[in-house]
Amino acid sequence: MTKQEIQQRVLQNGKPLGLDKFEWDEKAKVFSTREDNLILDFNGINHITFDTGPFCTFDTGSDCTFKTEEKCVCIRRDIYEIIEIQTGKTIKLNGCEIKGYTILEELKEYTITRTVKAKHKKK
Repeated sequence: MTKQEIQQRVLQNGKPLGLDKFEWDEKAKVFSTREDNLILDFNGINHITFDTGPFCTFDTGSDCTFKTEEKCVCIRRDIYEIIEIQTGKTIKLNGCEIKGYTILEELKEYTITRTVKAKHKKK
């Protein structure tokens, strides 16, 4: 989907969200914005990652990931489930027709240093 197609699926105050107010990575299927009070209609579309501001309502398929601010909900129509997304948590919906979600741990980067002793060949 193009950014213009995504724009038609995201409403704020009943109007499509301005193209300059969100980012869409078509290849990775990631939607991101800091805007609030959005209605996002991705009904039947799976494997989307959303990163939004507060007070959003999502209508999505399965296997979607959410990182939102406060008071956001997700409506799943494949199993008719309403999920209140926990503030400050990143969640991933379960697969098709499986109720629930998983809370994802925040990834942390670590540097591991390893010392390797060189072996010398005998002459």
